Parts: sequence; C-alpha cells; structure tokens
Amino acid sequence: MTYLKTRGIPVQRGCTLVQIPRSSYYFEPHGRDDTTLAKRLHEIAEKHDSYGAEKAYKEIRRSGEVVNIKRVERVWREEGLTRPRRRKKRRSGPKQDIAMKACYPGHVWTYDFMFDRLENGRRLKALTVIDEYTRECHTIAMSHGMKHTGVIERLDRLMNLHGAPDFLRSDNGSEFIAEKVRLWLEERKVRTIYIDPGKPWQNGFGESFNSRVRGEFLNKELFFTLHEAQVKADIWRRYYNTERIHGSIGDRPPSEYRKAWEESHRDLPPRRSTCTED
Repeated sequence: MTYLKTRGIPVQRGCTLVQIPRSSYYFEPHGRDDTTLAKRLHEIAEKHDSYGAEKAYKEIRRSGEVVNIKRVERVWREEGLTRPRRRKKRRSGPKQDIAMKACYPGHVWTYDFMFDRLENGRRLKALTVIDEYTRECHTIAMSHGMKHTGVIERLDRLMNLHGAPDFLRSDNGSEFIAEKVRLWLEERKVRTIYIDPGKPWQNGFGESFNSRVRGEFLNKELFFTLHEAQVKADIWRRYYNTERIHGSIGDRPPSEYRKAWEESHRDLPPRRSTCTED
C-alpha cells in the first residue's frame, strides 16, 4: 500500500487492488494488558512449583477462565517462570509390559519405601502406598525404622479405611516378602505382585510417584523431628490428592478422578473380575 500511495492511488482503490479491506489498512494494534494474567501465573507457579506453562494453562481453564495457550506461554516466559527441563532417561532394550495393569479403583495398590534424614542426621524411612488406577496416595508413613510388623499395621489401617485391594505390587524388600506379611495378605485375600530384581519399570507407577515425592517434597523440606516430618508429609499428600493435576487422568487431581469414576459406575459392583472398561 505504501508503494501505491506514492503513485497517487487513493486508499480505496489501492485496497481493492491488493485485496484487503480498508478496515485492515486503518487498523492500529494496541498492546494487551497482561497484568492480571501475569499475577495469576505467579500465583500458580508459587503454589504448584513443579508446573510449567502447559499445566498452568490447564489450571486456568479448569477455573473457567478462557485464555489462549500461546498467550499463557508468552507471559510465562516474559515473567521468568520457565524452568530448565529435565531430560528423561531413555531405557535401552525392548519395552516390558506391566503385569496386571490396574483397571478400576482398588484393583492394584503399590507400596514402597523411601529414605531421607532429619537435620540431626537421623534416618527417616517413609512407606508410600498409592492406588495405581486413581493415582491417589493413601499414605506417606514416616518412621525411623519400619519392619514387617509395622507394614502390616499400616496396611491394616488403610484397608479398613479404603477396602482391601485385589493386588498389592512391591519390590522384593525384606519387609514386603516376609512370611508374616504374605500370610496376613492371604487372610485378607490380597494377591501379591513382585517386580523382578533390576527391573524398576515393572513398578512404573510407584517409581513415578516416588520421584515426585522426592523432587516436590523431600528435597525442598527440612525436618527437625519425626512428628514434623509426618505433619508435612500429610499436608503434601492432601495437596497431591486434591489439587495437583495429572495429565494421565484427564488433567484432574486423583480424588476428583476417583469421584468421577464412582459417579459413572454407581450401578456396577464395587469390584469386577475383569479389566474391561465400559
């Protein structure tokens, strides 16, 4: 259009020649005020320090706000909220199927131990138990040391609260393969799944959850007493279950996902013998 104007061609005629509406020619772009969005993104980043721009966008959309993901990504970068991406380790060799994939809530639980320390150097031992289908964490039980009797006590409490799972997955730790634990699980009619030594991918859900506990909780907290460690673990577990969204379950927190499943399956028996989803 600038060239046509230098030739003395009127704007109306020039727009016709280059096939653009006159409104586009006269349009003057105005800068968008991103103050409110930036504030919202900072709130999300502070509350969910493991989130990136994509999860922040999904969090905003879950609240009912309409916003473009490209705008969120731009403001996220401009506000300096972008964090370095962790490179995922690629496992060599053929993929291995996970034995007994969970198909409904309470179908398969997985449990494992994690370790940390108090500020005085004393060891902490944390028993984690999750439902593989809903991704809900049933407990992060902190102790200085937990043997098979402690494992039975914790499991008994959880099964009385949530109902016994059909299967319980674990590694071959001495606390999990103890004869008393096996006999007790048989009495509760819970079948066991033990992963092969040196093959952590067979317990992918447990490994994934433990990495989040380590990266988002244990590595960011200081514990001076066992009681303090348990209180903080319970707070983080509630956040994980009720607020932190998971892409693998439809960008919802685990408790919300479970409630939606229960609502859609209210007319079915609480346990089914097959893995056929309706």
